[in-house]
Amino acid sequence: VRQSLDEAGELLDLSHNFRSEPAVVGFVNRVCGPAMADRAEDLRKSSPHSAVEYVPLQAAVKGTPAGGLEWLANDRNGGDVREAEARLVASRIRQLEGTATVRDPETGRTRTCTYSDIAILARTRAALRDLEAGLRQYGVPFYNSSAGDLTERQEILDVVNALRVVDNPSDDLRVFAYLRSPFVGLRDEVLARLRVDPAVRRVAGRASFLEQARAYLELVERGDLEPFPAPESGRVHEIEIWSLRAGLEAIEQAHRLVDRADHAEILGRVMERTGYRQHLLLREHAAEAMANLERFQALLEDYRHLPLGGFLRLWDRWGEQDTGIPQAPLTSQADQAVTLSTIHTAKGLEWPVVVLV
Repeated sequence: VRQSLDEAGELLDLSHNFRSEPAVVGFVNRVCGPAMADRAEDLRKSSPHSAVEYVPLQAAVKGTPAGGLEWLANDRNGGDVREAEARLVASRIRQLEGTATVRDPETGRTRTCTYSDIAILARTRAALRDLEAGLRQYGVPFYNSSAGDLTERQEILDVVNALRVVDNPSDDLRVFAYLRSPFVGLRDEVLARLRVDPAVRRVAGRASFLEQARAYLELVERGDLEPFPAPESGRVHEIEIWSLRAGLEAIEQAHRLVDRADHAEILGRVMERTGYRQHLLLREHAAEAMANLERFQALLEDYRHLPLGGFLRLWDRWGEQDTGIPQAPLTSQADQAVTLSTIHTAKGLEWPVVVLV
């Protein structure tokens, strides 16, 4: 890489690497030197003055026993190649943890490798998702730090939908999803009854779905409407009525706080009032789900300067592409988790051990 120093066109070679071990720098030179030289040669044919010679990197840090580079050969010729790669990476990480030597990024001293020293980088979020099953199979703790990847997690779909209801309680489709989600957990039969029951319609008319849900709750609590029976148990309707009351109160209180409180605080209150976090603890991979919620709430904190509707519109764009916005790690050395990230999102960050898949 070269940078212009003055208008005379003098160049300075920016070739010193202050982060990587000499073994890694040497590998980069061996790979990138010939590749970029070939590219420069092609460029000279069409634009001779645009070609820039590759300047070899020079390691500005001393080598340590931690330095090195490995090629993990995935020799799986048939079947699921990505599944085989995931197992290969996971098994190697298990071998590195507790035995390999790394250079501590803060002290510069060598020590034993931990899971939190390791990052797995890939070009796409899809490639990272393909790795998760293999890491779980080998018992490797991890968190996926790709912000865009959050958009496809069920717990994040739930909380984003809840925020949409908070922002616009008249959105019947979002309200339907909220009432059906673990925030409330109504059966499909009850959701249909909210909409079509004559008693509810006499009270609420053709009001919004949320208003019809309030009318249903009031009628049942006054004893003017029999709750819809459940074949599983006679007490199911009691739980539904409690959940519906809590869910409606949570939305009503949160809606009053829009533009008066931070988005993360609003969401936290909704989850606390409805017991949503307790629901997550009953699911598989509860630790991952809880970590995803923490990351999402941290993201809400970062964008608290935006109105809630503005954040939700920005979130919709995240679902379409990886914006590369770096996320502050939500784990520490004590948390012992391998980081999964796209290369784009990882720019500016560093780890003692990096696996490229």
